[in-house]
Amino acid sequence: MSSVFLLSNMESLETTVLETIPGDLRAVSELKPGTFRHVDQLQDERQNNLELRDGWFYTADGHGYFLREDGGVDWAIMRESENLVLRHIDDEVNSSYDQLVDTCNYFPDNAESLSAKRAKDTVVVDMSKLRLSGSDDEFRYLDIRTEDGFINTKDGYQAPNKDEQKVMSRLGYTSKNLEMLRNSEQEIEKTKIYVVNPVHVQRVLRSNPEHNSLWRASRLNYFDGNSLFVAYVRNVNINFCLRGVRRDVSPIGDAQEDASLKSAYNVLLTDPLEAVKVMNDEIAAGIAGLLQKYLSNKG
Repeated sequence: MSSVFLLSNMESLETTVLETIPGDLRAVSELKPGTFRHVDQLQDERQNNLELRDGWFYTADGHGYFLREDGGVDWAIMRESENLVLRHIDDEVNSSYDQLVDTCNYFPDNAESLSAKRAKDTVVVDMSKLRLSGSDDEFRYLDIRTEDGFINTKDGYQAPNKDEQKVMSRLGYTSKNLEMLRNSEQEIEKTKIYVVNPVHVQRVLRSNPEHNSLWRASRLNYFDGNSLFVAYVRNVNINFCLRGVRRDVSPIGDAQEDASLKSAYNVLLTDPLEAVKVMNDEIAAGIAGLLQKYLSNKG
């Protein structure tokens, strides 16, 4: 067994330890970049992790609402790497956190916004193609029947059009996850995706013509009557939960990583002489600490 194999095995174990961290959106600083869970990832994980169904989670998805030259509104859904709310959440001046809490909207740099909108993994939808429900001035929603994924429209429930389907797929509302909602203990028959009302977007951006977009954060609610997803979050100072891999966590030494250590233990025993060669004080101390805990519990 090579030392390279041992170390790569240890590193892979470290990067797969997902944690649920309570806090407001600034708690993202506790997570390793690229590990903050998006809504589709959380929906999939809820299939087997029932505890996640009881939490309200901020998600890594970015949501930019753009006013086009023709007057229409585009909704751009970004991955974490292009989420400008997260990128600028701790800026010393005009941070996204402060702007959202104080003014309800985040207005990033126009060029940076367009770059995020044009990114490879960004999903862009013309909001006029979405058959939205509701009458609120600030937000509207897609009303989805979990039985078949049909959309509630003025003409009754109908199959999603290609734009609605694009949104549902990106946000994790797959047939499998809709079935999970329907067959859950709560027997959820309808679920909703909330967005900023495009008329509200038009009004805000026309009142602020120096900006080409407004941005919001997002959250996934717990399993209740409809287990909704919200893409218009502005109250980012409320404590919910975030899920991802915590920064600077050693794969050895903490009780929360016992499962990882079981796998690492098998690696060590495969070739103990080679393992000793690549061991350092931190690894040795972690193993010694676990041994003490084991003997203490056994006693």
